[in-house]
Amino acid sequence: MPSSFIEAYTKPLAISPDISTPPTPNPAVNTNSEQKQKLQSLFATLQNQKSRETLQHVSNAFLQIPTQGFGTDSEETLLRSLIVRQLVVDLYADTLQLYLAEAVDAEKEAEWWATVGRTRWNRVYYFIQTAPPRFLSLLGTIHRGLQAHDLPLQLSSFSPSNLYRLFPSRDSFHPSDLVTSLFPHLRHQKPSYQLNAASFLFIPQPPSRHNSTIVRRLSSFIIFSLQQLSSFVAWPLELTRHEIHFKRKELERIRDARAEDLGTIAQLRTNLEHTLQGKSEGRLSMVVDQLNRVIAGEQDSGDAYLPSPSDTPGIQPPPTSSMEDHGSLVHKIAALSARGLPLHIQLHETDMSAQHLRRPRRLTLIWPKLLVIPPVSLYMIYALYSARTSVWEFMQDAKETASGFLRGWIVEPVKDILKTVRAGSAQSIVIQEEAVRADIESLERMVLALAQDHLKYTPEQLNNLSHQIHAGDLTPVLKLYEDDIKQPLKSTLTGTLLRTLFIQVQKAKVDIDQALSGIDKLLKSQELTFAFVGLAPALGIVYLGGSYFNSVWRGGRGRGRYGGKRRRSEAWSAMRRIERLLSSPSPSSTSMSTQFHQLPHTPVSAIAPPIPDAPIAPVTAGLLLLSVTRLRHFGDMYLPTNSKLRSGFLEDVEDLENPTLTRTEKLKVVERMWRCWGSVLGWAELGHA
Repeated sequence: MPSSFIEAYTKPLAISPDISTPPTPNPAVNTNSEQKQKLQSLFATLQNQKSRETLQHVSNAFLQIPTQGFGTDSEETLLRSLIVRQLVVDLYADTLQLYLAEAVDAEKEAEWWATVGRTRWNRVYYFIQTAPPRFLSLLGTIHRGLQAHDLPLQLSSFSPSNLYRLFPSRDSFHPSDLVTSLFPHLRHQKPSYQLNAASFLFIPQPPSRHNSTIVRRLSSFIIFSLQQLSSFVAWPLELTRHEIHFKRKELERIRDARAEDLGTIAQLRTNLEHTLQGKSEGRLSMVVDQLNRVIAGEQDSGDAYLPSPSDTPGIQPPPTSSMEDHGSLVHKIAALSARGLPLHIQLHETDMSAQHLRRPRRLTLIWPKLLVIPPVSLYMIYALYSARTSVWEFMQDAKETASGFLRGWIVEPVKDILKTVRAGSAQSIVIQEEAVRADIESLERMVLALAQDHLKYTPEQLNNLSHQIHAGDLTPVLKLYEDDIKQPLKSTLTGTLLRTLFIQVQKAKVDIDQALSGIDKLLKSQELTFAFVGLAPALGIVYLGGSYFNSVWRGGRGRGRYGGKRRRSEAWSAMRRIERLLSSPSPSSTSMSTQFHQLPHTPVSAIAPPIPDAPIAPVTAGLLLLSVTRLRHFGDMYLPTNSKLRSGFLEDVEDLENPTLTRTEKLKVVERMWRCWGSVLGWAELGHA
């Protein structure tokens, strides 16, 4: 089935409703009703089923239908014309899908090798992953060499001297079969790479024993051993790095070749669309011939720009309305779908597998993990089982701690807050009002009794003294106390010194109660504030813990949105490459790989000045389609369905897919996408990461 990009790109080539609707059949003409039913069935099959098998089936079935009613029955003539046009469109879409899939496949593999070769640890780990197949290949090479020389398979045959005699190196530019069995890419590399690799095969000569002391010989031997060890360790790692680099470059070469063919095919859409919209079908054969040349590897970049009827008003295309031309065209379509495309697929797979350009098999990549994870897992399970009592107690303590934390620091404080909000500040916090009132009344009774017994106050004076007591004025008592302390001993035995002293103690108690009452009022006025202050730390802990687990679950603070950081980074890389391709001059297919891969840090303006509105070369158009395909896949898969973000993003992608737009117009689309979607998708943060 075609991808969403192919469906969107070939949508303008759909048969228009006024052409695809057959005219009403004439009841008087009913001689070829069976043939018309077959043609209608074939056309319906083409409309409903999109596959190469359907294309082959309809082409073969169309060639088997007799042509006795052609030219005399307008309905049959129209049906045949519709089927031929639909066959050409389906062949175009199938070819476009094939080259796009091959280019995407090569690009994904090249990106995988680029990731492996990015760091030293990745290269070392890759060498460890591929060590078993390399060792098996080495053993197979030795076994075949022993059989070729009729030597027995014994332990002495594996000595270095025997192996050197069996597999001699022709020169410094061509390593021996043993080396190429370990690193097969050396069979295909250029001499400069092989010379670099052969330099690691050089083993330093042992130090001479003449004219040297024992200390010098010992130090020279140590240096010699260290050099051997260094060469032994560095040589396979350096060749591994060369292997990764070689495979990535070869995949990029294949990618660029498929991109050039893809661009040539994509640039045929405008001419094919003009042909399908017109009444003349003479240019359909030219489109099929161009597809045939591309598939056969004989395309010329100049042939991709087929002239439109408006460009050549004096030249009329050859008529293809005859049945012979229809048959010839369908024969070409059947041959391309049955033999041309499958042969191209086979050649592509051969090109990919001959040099082992694909990433190693899954088992090869995961065998170190399969070797390490099971014993480590068993050890961890055994350790957990041995400490199961402690683990269970720890889990119980953790459960009780979490439960106590939630109950004591969240649930109960929240309940208290609700009670405070609902009941107000009726309840005292520090001291009760009844206790304060009782102390004041006790003080009043003590002072009034003293005034009545010793000062002989009248009822009116006692009433005034009561008001003074409530106001905190104990002047009569203090005067009496001042007189008593003049003769303390006598006053203690016969006077009122003790009574005045106890009254002052009660007065101090009343003052303390009133101070506590003020503090109580202050606390009650801020009770809700204190409740929230006590709850805030617990809520902060819960918020931080919830945010952490949410970030782990969703990929980290919103980074799980829109496909996660990895998918958004891929879209950012595609956008960057689109702008780089549009800003660059029109390179040839031979220089594209050098321009965009061998000089990754060189500005485009330093390579060559861009030409405004220059025609886009096929290789550039193909690379653009690869990146645009990634953007469309990102929009279809990871942006919210039925959202303005998704619809607007895909509209901009359609503008980039439009082959009629110039470089300047597409650069404006790219600027709009950076401006509209850069902040929403977090591309600015990805660029700074």
